Amino acid sequence: MFDLVARAPRRPKTGETLIGDSFGMFIGGKGANQAIAASRLN
Repeated sequence: MFDLVARAPRRPKTGETLIGDSFGMFIGGKGANQAIAASRLN
């Protein structure tokens, strides 16, 4: 359960591909949020 984050100098236009300048992997994301919420139900 990770968020994958790529940074680019600006938002791409529709159909455009940009080259990113960095990439990161962070704990979180939809799955992590759901798991935390489910664990709090008990």
